[in-house]
Amino acid sequence: MHGACKICGVAGGQELFYKGSMVRCRLCVNRYNRERYHRQYKAQFAAARRAKDQEKKRIEVTLSDVDRAYAAGLIDGEGCIRITSRGRNGGTGFRKGQHTLMVEVTNTDYGMIQWLSKRFDGSVSYAPASPEINRKERWHWRVSANKALYVLDAIWPYIRTKRLQAKLGRRFQRYAQYPGRAITPKVQAVHERFYNELRAMNKRGVQ
Repeated sequence: MHGACKICGVAGGQELFYKGSMVRCRLCVNRYNRERYHRQYKAQFAAARRAKDQEKKRIEVTLSDVDRAYAAGLIDGEGCIRITSRGRNGGTGFRKGQHTLMVEVTNTDYGMIQWLSKRFDGSVSYAPASPEINRKERWHWRVSANKALYVLDAIWPYIRTKRLQAKLGRRFQRYAQYPGRAITPKVQAVHERFYNELRAMNKRGVQ
């Protein structure tokens, strides 16, 4: 009959202790080994995950220069580059404070929106006309996260008016961690900084 575990205080027979152990029960031994393993290889795990995430973000741009320049003109004139902050109130669909890069274009010309969708994928939504506010029917195209990064990489040599927003968006997405990754306070603070800077750039009126 074994005595009590000196770590957690549990007392019991051989089923709770490894043979020859009079100090720590099985659970405490296993917990200590897991913690030691993760401490020893934490840096390697983080580097491997980072490399894997970065590799997913490298997508070769295959569009022609004409298409890239045309897309840059559309986003410069009709588009928006922003970072959303979702789940701030604890929503069910997203982690609280989750940040996502978005590239969007809204226009009354469906052919233009369809052109963007065919080349960059993404989602397309429709809003009917609103005669009471003198607004025509319109279509909205949107891409997010790595697809948005691909768009910004493709148009980067040609974008002008929103070049600073594109630069900040590319930097954010290359730094951003995937929703499944643990977000440390440091990473969350960097995400917030990107979000606030890009939001200030897009703010209308006198800055």
